[in-house]
Amino acid sequence: MILLLKNIILEGKKKDIFIEEGEIRKIGKNLNLKAKEKIDGKGTKTVLPGLINCHIHSAMTLFRGYKDDLPLKE
Repeated sequence: MILLLKNIILEGKKKDIFIEEGEIRKIGKNLNLKAKEKIDGKGTKTVLPGLINCHIHSAMTLFRGYKDDLPLKE
């Protein structure tokens, strides 16, 4: 996918963002690059990448069942 976001507020300044194959390729003012889709971001307050939850408890599997015979709180 090739996407051009126009008139985005980034770091307090109006800029354009060019995205190709899921990666940001270029950020600048008044970009005129060929894109399959153009989105006018006029009035947009924030641009965020997709957020991924990296919170895991895989290390806790090592302690599974450890001290199960004891009360949780004394």
